[in-house]
Amino acid sequence: MFTMNEAIYGLDTIKVEYRVPESKISFIGWKKNVEEDMEEDINESGENITNEFRYKEHRTQNGIGIKLKFIPIDYKGFTNLLLVELSLPKLMYGCNHKNIEDWEMTYDFANAAIANIEGLPPLSDIRDSILHRVDVCSNFQVGENISDYIQAIKKGYYPHRDPISFSTSMVYKSGIMSSTFYDKYVKCGHTEALGILRLEISLRKKRSIQYWLGKKNVTLRDITPDDLIDLINNDLKILHLDKPIVCDQLQVREIISRQYSPCKTRSLMGYMLDRRTMTRQQRINRGYTPRIICYYEKQLAHAGVSSLSIDSKKVLPALSLLSQESVKNCNEVPSVTRTLSEYISQGGINVQETCSR
Repeated sequence: MFTMNEAIYGLDTIKVEYRVPESKISFIGWKKNVEEDMEEDINESGENITNEFRYKEHRTQNGIGIKLKFIPIDYKGFTNLLLVELSLPKLMYGCNHKNIEDWEMTYDFANAAIANIEGLPPLSDIRDSILHRVDVCSNFQVGENISDYIQAIKKGYYPHRDPISFSTSMVYKSGIMSSTFYDKYVKCGHTEALGILRLEISLRKKRSIQYWLGKKNVTLRDITPDDLIDLINNDLKILHLDKPIVCDQLQVREIISRQYSPCKTRSLMGYMLDRRTMTRQQRINRGYTPRIICYYEKQLAHAGVSSLSIDSKKVLPALSLLSQESVKNCNEVPSVTRTLSEYISQGGINVQETCSR
């Protein structure tokens, strides 16, 4: 049966900065190290700057780690930079397979946790601290189809990202951000996470966060639910996960042939076969340039077909994103139940039903 899958989104790990005089921090238990950041620590002459820093991992009463890093002087000449990195849902729930529901309460809880770190002076509200890292996450309950989704995602194409494949996960990574899909139950072992396909979008540089929101010195106050939804939906759209993954090739051919000539249909089916059976390097050797790939992907999207596929007769439902507020205001989130033949008869394009507020 064809059903839509709903997901809940949120924030996970964040890293924020504080400006704290070195004399105000007690460095008992801290360690020293030197790092060379090849991506960010570059001065005006183009040379890499080596930074000496101190670091420490604090453990809360329930064993959740908070990473601390103090840089006396950074690559731009700014002094007294204290970086604090923590997982918001882990602070609230002790695990991160749940997404935070009350953002303001969570920020207050984070402020209290940081205030309890021995050796630090009073710090400003975490809401006003400049962000150096943000992890945006979304949970998709796909049940027993989780392995099929991961295998299909491994065949995806994400422009300007390097694909990194693992047994139960797939990463599309660039120099400043990454998108990771994985089996949450395998990662955390909590039974509540059974069947959850997790998407984590990690923006690990200050400039990537600035680019995302189009402003400098981004804080938690600048991030809205719509920003998270747009970021997640963008990944789903690029990887064609916003469309049902029809794995039966005869049915795929029938859908494509509704839009294109027999010759064009054969060409697109050949591309999908190569995507399913060849490695990335084999496709490159065969002449699949980024421009050619984008051309085929757009043609398939126009036909209402996801280019993702696995060796199966299944239809993997499209992944949809509902906000927490939408779910709260629905007495029932209806599912879309259609047979494959019904899906094809209706054109296979933009078949979505969501609840109304």
